Amino acid sequence: MTVLANFFWTDYAVCKKQSELFFAPHKNERGPERKRREAAAIAICNTCPVKDVCRQYGRDTQSLGVWGGETELERAIAGFLPGIQEVHKRVVRHRRAIELGKPQ
Repeated sequence: MTVLANFFWTDYAVCKKQSELFFAPHKNERGPERKRREAAAIAICNTCPVKDVCRQYGRDTQSLGVWGGETELERAIAGFLPGIQEVHKRVVRHRRAIELGKPQ
């Protein structure tokens, strides 16, 4: 299902005006900081009535950040790779860690 570009569903999003939780504030955010930020965002997503359509929007548009309770890495692992180098690098690191038996 492709989510239309019409953003009417965002009117019902619980996360409105909380973008600092859903998108990295700067490129130097470290792993533990990212995990805390993403966990806080996902907790909000889990209470949201438009979570599913939001997740699909993130997948369809290859957007960065947390969408519908799904992180960039989770979307990439599910096969929804954004066309950016940094996310690809994270996916490769994650897969290598799993292969070595050391998931991040």
